[in-house]
Amino acid sequence: MYQEYLDLDTGRMLIAAPGDDYAMTPVDPPRPVPPADGRWEPATQLPPPVVFTPLPAPAPAAPASSGGES
Repeated sequence: MYQEYLDLDTGRMLIAAPGDDYAMTPVDPPRPVPPADGRWEPATQLPPPVVFTPLPAPAPAAPASSGGES
């Protein structure tokens, strides 16, 4: 159990089992990832993170015309 790390898949304290892979983050940076206790293999090459760019806010709608001619 690693109280200083969160398991990013569960959002809870990291509870590691040998042979499994984990996405983790330290609760209080800066701490090394993975933990520097000698029980972790080097991380494999991870794909780059996906970056999302928010779309611009839509333009306000034009007021509706009254539609009636006299």
